[in-house]
Parts: sequence; C-alpha cells; structure tokens
Amino acid sequence: MKEKKILLISFDKEYVDKILSELPFVLNDSSELIVISNEEYFSEYCRQGHPKVDVLIADEYISREAFFSQQADTTYYLVENTEAKNTISKYDATEGIVNKLGEDYVTTVQEDVGKTRIIDVCAASGGCGKTKAAIGIAARLSQMGYDVLYVDAEETQNFYEFLPENLKEDWAEASLAIAFMNGGALDMLIKNIRKAAFDYVPAFKDPLYAYNISLQAYYDMVNEIAGREMYDYIVVEHTPGLTKELAKHLSDSKMMAMCTKDIAGEAERVKRFVGNLAGFGGQCVVICNCDETSVDADINIKSDEYDYPVCEMVAFDNNAAIDAAKLIEGKRYLATVIAVK
Repeated sequence: MKEKKILLISFDKEYVDKILSELPFVLNDSSELIVISNEEYFSEYCRQGHPKVDVLIADEYISREAFFSQQADTTYYLVENTEAKNTISKYDATEGIVNKLGEDYVTTVQEDVGKTRIIDVCAASGGCGKTKAAIGIAARLSQMGYDVLYVDAEETQNFYEFLPENLKEDWAEASLAIAFMNGGALDMLIKNIRKAAFDYVPAFKDPLYAYNISLQAYYDMVNEIAGREMYDYIVVEHTPGLTKELAKHLSDSKMMAMCTKDIAGEAERVKRFVGNLAGFGGQCVVICNCDETSVDADINIKSDEYDYPVCEMVAFDNNAAIDAAKLIEGKRYLATVIAVK
C-alpha cells in the first residue's frame, strides 16, 4: 500500500509538542507525519522542490508567504477558531486533525465480535489522575460508537464530580447493596446500571464497608457482566496501590492502564506494582499525569524510563468544570484509547 504523507507546518511550539505527543500513536502504518516547526529550516525547505504530499496542514499565515509553494491533494489551515471546511482549530489539537483525516489515516483494530474487553485503570499511589483517565477513556470509547460500562471498584467512589450536575446526587439504591451482599444477583446489578455518556454502575454515598460490600464482589460482577458480552468495553477504575484481592484480579488482566504522577521515583513504583502481579501476561501502558511544563516531554524517553509504553502525557485545564466537560464529551485521551483498544 502506498504510504500517505502528512506535512504539518507550524512554528507554535506548544501546539506542535502537543500534536507530536499524540498524533504519531494514532496514525496507521501507511501514514507518515512530517513536521516543520523551525523557521530557518522552513526557509531552506521553500528554496527546494518537493514532491506532492497527500495532506498539508499549515498555519494560516504561513500559507500566505509569497515564496511558499507545496503541492498537496488536500490542504487544511490552522486557525484559532473555525467552522470552515478547509480549516482546523488549534484548540481541537490532535482530535481536530484526526477528524479531518478520517479512517484512511487512523489506526483501526480488528476486534473479536461479541467479546467484551476489560480495561483495568490502576495507579501505584494516589493523586495520579486515575479517575479522570478512567472517565475519559470510557467517554472517548463511547463517542467512537462502542457500548461501554464504567465501574468504580474503589472503597470510596468519587467519580460523580466529573458527571453532569443532575447526576451528582443519583446514589446507588439499597437494592444494589442487597444484590452485592447476596453474592451477586447479576440481573439486579444490571437493572441498577445508569446511562449517561456511557453506562456506569452508580456510586454508593458512603464507603463500601458501610454496606458490607467487598471489592471482590465488584471484581466478580465485572467478570460476570463481561461473560454475558453485553458491552464492547468495561472500564474498571481500581483503588490505588495493591491488595491481595486486587493483585489476584489484575494477574488475569489483558489490558492495564497505569496512571502516574510523573515525579521522581514513580517509574520504580510502577515496575514494583506490575512485578507483584504473579502470572501477569497482559499489556500495560502508562499515562503520565503532569503539569503544563512537563506535557511536551519526549514520550520515547519516558517509555524507556518506565519500561512500558507511555501512550500519553496528560495536562489538565485549571478550570475543573471545563476539564470535566471535555472528559464527558470524549475530548480527552485519544492516544490512550488507541493504545488500549
């Protein structure tokens, strides 16, 4: 198959770094991304002749340079805000480019029809953006057309802070607690599932021990629902750290997304965490939760540091309300979803 070439030209370092941290992991093997982000190199490039590319993506003002001439089958201009067909908003980052490129350029995965895939979202310690990652993955998969169930398998369940206001007090009913205490009663558990941007098991208002519910009951529920093949994906958020029961559950995991704070010592914690999962033979990817100053770190160097593929460097908006809205709309974790699908 002929390799499709995508040429991106922009001198906006923040934008380019963001794109380079995500887009290469989304493109399929027949697509090549070429980036020009240096003005001096751009001037040299313009003095030479170059073959036509399949897609040209360039800052709007660059396209107006008198000496710039690049043949392309399709051209898009990077702008601040847009609704025009031949423009891409910088604010949409990688998602904006992917939406324009379409499925001919993006990785797709052949899936076993009818088989439910479980994505275990974990962290070696607290404060690693685990809830944001799990919600973001579930929302993104749902936006892509998959049937998704989100399960918060933690003693204290706090994911409601990322849901719309009208759902924040929609606590689990007594019948759900009784179903758990009676060893499952799967039909009753399924009956209690709520629907929003994705399906989810409602949170209990108090810690699980207040209802005499064990985390093992949650692990059993996930496996039983997966066995019924009702969903394409079940995204399970786990308690930070390891317990004996969690280690046993994760030993059979096929896909684990490890969230980190990307601070000193975190890579070693991840290695110890996975090393304590006896018999683990699944895939493990790392999501680095970081501040704005670290989000453009070299993702390949990070992967060497962690010994596992780092699929995304994630920085979040300071405005929590905006950040939550983007999560629910499926506008985060594109590179992660491609990695765990």
